[in-house]
Amino acid sequence: MKKNNKKKNQVKFEIKEEYFIRNGGILLQKQIALSQGQDIGSRQLKIFSIADIERATNCFDPDLVIGQIRFTVYKGFVDERMVVIKAPVDLVPSPELLDLFFTEASTGMVMNHNNMVKLYGCCLDPCLPILVYDFVPNGGLFQWLHGGIALNKSLKWVHRLRVATDVAYALSYMHNALSKPVVHRDVQSLNILLDKSFHAKLSNFGFSVSITPGEKPQRWPVIGAPGYIDPEYVETQEVTDKCDVYSFGVLMLELLTGRHPTVMAVDGVDLVDAVLSAVGRNCVMDMIDKKILEQGSRDEIQKFTQLALKCVAKVGMERPTMAEVVSELWLIQEEGLKFEAKEEYFIRNGGILLEKQIALSRGQDSGSRQLKVFSIKDIEKATNCFDPDLILGAVVGNVYQGILKELHVAIRVPLNLKPKPELIHIFLTVASTRVVMNHNSMVKLYGCCLETCIPIPVYEFFPNRTLFKHLHVSAAFTRRLKGVDRLKVAPDVSYALSYMHNALSKPVCPLLQGRHPEDGQFEELPDTLILNTKTLEVTDKCDVYSFGVLMWELLTGRQRNMLARAGIDLVDFIMEMIDIEASDQESMDEIEQFAQLASKCVAKKGKERPNMIQVVCELWLIQAR
Repeated sequence: MKKNNKKKNQVKFEIKEEYFIRNGGILLQKQIALSQGQDIGSRQLKIFSIADIERATNCFDPDLVIGQIRFTVYKGFVDERMVVIKAPVDLVPSPELLDLFFTEASTGMVMNHNNMVKLYGCCLDPCLPILVYDFVPNGGLFQWLHGGIALNKSLKWVHRLRVATDVAYALSYMHNALSKPVVHRDVQSLNILLDKSFHAKLSNFGFSVSITPGEKPQRWPVIGAPGYIDPEYVETQEVTDKCDVYSFGVLMLELLTGRHPTVMAVDGVDLVDAVLSAVGRNCVMDMIDKKILEQGSRDEIQKFTQLALKCVAKVGMERPTMAEVVSELWLIQEEGLKFEAKEEYFIRNGGILLEKQIALSRGQDSGSRQLKVFSIKDIEKATNCFDPDLILGAVVGNVYQGILKELHVAIRVPLNLKPKPELIHIFLTVASTRVVMNHNSMVKLYGCCLETCIPIPVYEFFPNRTLFKHLHVSAAFTRRLKGVDRLKVAPDVSYALSYMHNALSKPVCPLLQGRHPEDGQFEELPDTLILNTKTLEVTDKCDVYSFGVLMWELLTGRQRNMLARAGIDLVDFIMEMIDIEASDQESMDEIEQFAQLASKCVAKKGKERPNMIQVVCELWLIQAR
């Protein structure tokens, strides 16, 4: 008898091992297919045994069930942390359920965003895997809008605006983080959870699909909740990122009106049509939740409504992208939302920084690195509470020198810490560029402080200060920059620009004109963008022109803006303008070649200018000679 039991247990264990191996293989395949081999946010999941799951759920105790739609969702403890455990209702291994679970698990492995529910781990022992998520304490958005919580408490306007922005961030991340956009396909209030600060977490990624930009959209069976589904998707069965944009627009209308789209759809009424009809009758405000009208400004609510209506345009091409939706929601938030604490700023700024990083790199892991995150206390200690004696200069704020974590650093602090969208854009664009791009001839960003409304970046310190001061503020230095050093600066800056134009799938154009490289180390400041003055179009040749002007500045020692004010253009001056400091040490042959290259760079038509790779090669040949 004992032998039979032992044999029975042995067979069961072998089957469990087979499930583990098979499920692990499928999960890996899904992960690779989703990420296209890119290491973007992918992380190692914890693997739990079925014994771990049984212990956490008290052997699947019905009293621990907190939800049941296709899956039974339990609350429990694993590794002394509260988690949510999603187990299939039926353990029959149907292909549809398997695909659902593996798609959800692989999405959680490949994508990592603050506004997506974190997948903590999974159990691969059963025929259908069991997923383990971080617990989100404030429940679901659906319950706050339509369920039991809504009977006692109303979700405030400030929280609804925050929820919309958070979900938009998550969708924008899904659409942009990888080389192929990932479409959620099931955006609805039931799939949005709220943390203790009412920040939203998008969940349930089982219906997500990866699409290929530029190719004819693939046809998929129509999935989603009635009332949220894109009618264009219903008609064509073609999945694009605009399917999510439509569903998100419906969610925005749900947040505005407090009406549930699916319930209305079952009753034969479409929420979008109802709102559009009210707009046509000029009575849309009658549909807005009255409590929202008491809490939010009319201007905010109107802008929010207009954005929602853009998202639910009948034709997908006419809808904005989720990145554009994020920007508009952010502006609405900036105008009307007073953040309550530094934690709020930290979360908001971190989210924007991540979005900018994704938009810049298009999911490529090109030199991207983890920034150090400093607290405001760290910054105050390093600057001796912003001591004026430590100010090095002022460029879009005061630049302080200081010691931070035993590093000699330069800290740029905005002069005005009011939440001005333009300034936030500048500081976060600079930070995201540094996160994604890493080159020896670009100033290193060590980290930043996200706890103030406008983030504070922390850079490596340069004892030799700026090129501008060496060329034009000679009284501050015992000697001016010699010719040999000037010819070294140009290749360093050209290397940095060539890297920015070519390292990523999309060129990054800092538009050099009006900036000052730090002794060959290039620092871009988006506040002084100077476009093609005739067309206002930005191309990489804008930087080539500006670099050519910088070459003339190195040769002549004259500021371009001073010459421009006097009606003089550097392009019109050649050898007679050469600075004696440059000509004393270098042969006139080298200087002439340098001048000729500068002339090519400042050609009137962009297509006649060389690219930065060609500039680097020519400068290298001049140096070699």
